[in-house]
Amino acid sequence: MGGEGAVVQPESGGGDAEVSRCLNLEKRQRMEASSPKVWGCQATSGSVHVAPVNPKRPGIPKDSHETEVPS
Repeated sequence: MGGEGAVVQPESGGGDAEVSRCLNLEKRQRMEASSPKVWGCQATSGSVHVAPVNPKRPGIPKDSHETEVPS
């Protein structure tokens, strides 16, 4: 009984550790794989739509629109 317990415990413990490692790796890979896509799309769309063009007046750059408006 004691011998069997000593043999089973390390195996199950090692197995759990390997399983948790695999799960953690999968979670990390999923997060790493998904987050750059999300942030990349947001950053790209934001810079494309917000920076070069004034959303209120499409086709007019923000800088020129701001200089046209009397302060």
